[in-house]
Amino acid sequence: MQYEDDDWLIRQLKQSAKGIAEIFSGKNDGDSKIIFHQENKMKLPHQREINDLIKKHQYSKAANRLLDLKYAMSENDFQKLGIWFYSKLNHKDFNVKDYSRSSLLAGLEQIKRAKL
Repeated sequence: MQYEDDDWLIRQLKQSAKGIAEIFSGKNDGDSKIIFHQENKMKLPHQREINDLIKKHQYSKAANRLLDLKYAMSENDFQKLGIWFYSKLNHKDFNVKDYSRSSLLAGLEQIKRAKL
């Protein structure tokens, strides 16, 4: 669909899903890179709070906090914050009990479907 190709958020979500699928399958076509450009890294509402939880390795608590914020901010900011959050988690080592790759995928899918 043309609209989907023109929408920045949908393109980011598709590329994120493709990257995550490559992680699980072990296949990489060699030209896939996920890049989330953000000039000011802490400009979204509640981003600093969630980042502090990530630094403390409280991934599950951070994900729950993100979902609690769904109705406390604009849909656009919520989706940007969600994409930032799951992108940041995607770069973490997931040999921890608090959060798993399947949780990451489920959360990203939930952000993708978020409609206020």
